[in-house]
Amino acid sequence: MIRRPLSSLKLKQTDIEEMDANMSRVQKPKESTTTSGTISEVLKEGQTERQDEPQKMDTSEDS
Repeated sequence: MIRRPLSSLKLKQTDIEEMDANMSRVQKPKESTTTSGTISEVLKEGQTERQDEPQKMDTSEDS
């Protein structure tokens, strides 16, 4: 197992908090469209990667 220093974990947590703050800012119309555009592209990439998982769940629910 690779052990990572706690400092790196803390940095990741702060990055996530900053992303959450940016998401709340994007919802405001006064913010620039460039930030919302890049975030929407990232969300689309995440959805395409996870499309296979929900489909497997749907088949199990049907049976």
